[in-house]
Amino acid sequence: MIRIIDDQIKRFIDFLNQNYGTEAECIVSVFNCQDSVCVSEDGKEEQSLFIPEADLVMLTTEKPANGIFDSAGNPAPKFYEDNYTLIKLAHEYGHFLQKYGKLPNPEDLEENEKVADSFAQKAVKEFLRWDAIKIDKQKSICQWQKEIHQNAINHGWWDNPRTPGELLMLVVSEVSEAFEEVRNNHAMTETYYSEKGKMEGVPSELADVVIRIMDLAEYYGIDLEKVIAEKHTFNKTRPFKHGGKKL
Repeated sequence: MIRIIDDQIKRFIDFLNQNYGTEAECIVSVFNCQDSVCVSEDGKEEQSLFIPEADLVMLTTEKPANGIFDSAGNPAPKFYEDNYTLIKLAHEYGHFLQKYGKLPNPEDLEENEKVADSFAQKAVKEFLRWDAIKIDKQKSICQWQKEIHQNAINHGWWDNPRTPGELLMLVVSEVSEAFEEVRNNHAMTETYYSEKGKMEGVPSELADVVIRIMDLAEYYGIDLEKVIAEKHTFNKTRPFKHGGKKL
């Protein structure tokens, strides 16, 4: 029997097909063939490592014993080391997309490989963000509080005492940064990334607001999930536009 590969790679294939798949759905199944990952167009459980009639990608899942190097012979960045299998698979998927006209397909071999490499890096980075979000959606507010506060501790932000005023003004600073994104003509829903891969935009700054609030709430032992539920329940009982204020 052919063994299905690990769950992360199956999720990656689903992600690629959902976001980049061609009309021909060129990659529909993934399975293990001895020491290689095989991707077959027709979805049949082929046991051969070479099938001339089918679109087939063979990808060694083990990292080379002598390390990973780029085309110039330099050691590959840590991102490649950590995500070797995903990048190799995405690279070959890029070639499928070239075949079906979804990516540029230059005749020069070196340029052709650069297109597939660029696609692979972009696809893997997007997948890792998407996969983390998909998994983290299962967490409660209480779990988020604890994890966010622990991360702040781990990064040294609680090495020295912090005052309530300082912590609250840091929340305000994140709101101000969201306002600056609007002033710079970014849409409220726009997310973009810096050259170093840092998430930017109003959604990112709003996330920072929540992260700041959760960090200080966990430090002071405030159960935000309980407080939000109680406050929301009370707000539902208040009259229409209560308080008589304009905004």
